[in-house]
Amino acid sequence: MPAPRRLAARTDAQVLELAASLKRENPTRTATQVARILRTATGWAPSESTLLRHFHRLDLTGPGAGETRRCSVGSRPPTPTSCGAAMGSTAPPMLLQQERVIRKSTAG
Repeated sequence: MPAPRRLAARTDAQVLELAASLKRENPTRTATQVARILRTATGWAPSESTLLRHFHRLDLTGPGAGETRRCSVGSRPPTPTSCGAAMGSTAPPMLLQQERVIRKSTAG
């Protein structure tokens, strides 16, 4: 019979909290940058994939975390929910309203 799965966290909670505070301090920091800072400060850092999973669990990624959605013109055909459509102002009003809110919150 196989051994039961390990339920305890493998990564120290204090290290993950430090990583989260670094990400909150500057939301544009990547997992690579956070790992580099942790490695310099503590001599060890979790893998980038571990940090990314942790950031996703805490909702520290995406537009709400300070990152803006960018796409190049012509990268793909515009759809009602793509940023290409929003660039041409043919997106549904709700998407345009959300974009304005994001711009206001990052401008101030």
